[in-house]
Amino acid sequence: MEVQQFLGFIGYYQYFVPNYSKIAHPLLDLTKKTELWHWGPAQEGAFLELKTHMCSSPVLTQPNFKKCFYLQADVSAYGMGTVLLQVGKTLPTLAKHAKPVTHPIAYYSATFTSME
Repeated sequence: MEVQQFLGFIGYYQYFVPNYSKIAHPLLDLTKKTELWHWGPAQEGAFLELKTHMCSSPVLTQPNFKKCFYLQADVSAYGMGTVLLQVGKTLPTLAKHAKPVTHPIAYYSATFTSME
């Protein structure tokens, strides 16, 4: 379940990650019903590499305080995850897309306590 959530989040930014499908392949295999679930060095390496891509350029960028910010939130009864976004430069591979491309500026997640 957590692997699918991670891949769903990362998948939104796959256009910014070179060789995304090659890197994510060991994790994608874990989501197949026909495969035996096993977290090994290949899966750990893929997870760490994707995590590194999410925290570096061109995915994560510095804020431009002259532009608008957008907040994307996902909240459940157990926790929340948010991404602070801003329209950024379009990558050459995305030039054909008509809508502006948003880039994450910061990430935040929290698990709620029983009181919250």
